[in-house]
Amino acid sequence: MIFGHIQFLTPTRKAVVVFQDSINGLSVGAPVNFRGVKVGTVKSISLCFDALTHDAYIVVTLILTPDKIRIIKRVLFI
Repeated sequence: MIFGHIQFLTPTRKAVVVFQDSINGLSVGAPVNFRGVKVGTVKSISLCFDALTHDAYIVVTLILTPDKIRIIKRVLFI
């Protein structure tokens, strides 16, 4: 039995984004949108603390749907 929009065999890619500022309002499961197009979801959010520099970073792991993203390779002729 399948419920909702669950896609079991859809290929995905993982991406990690690091923030130094607040991500207030972001939560696990939230959609990832780029210019209004949903390209994935937030998988996890964690805090990374550098004991040497005393800097704190927020690490957000995303699950991206490859069929929503295309990479165009351009060749420059000089």
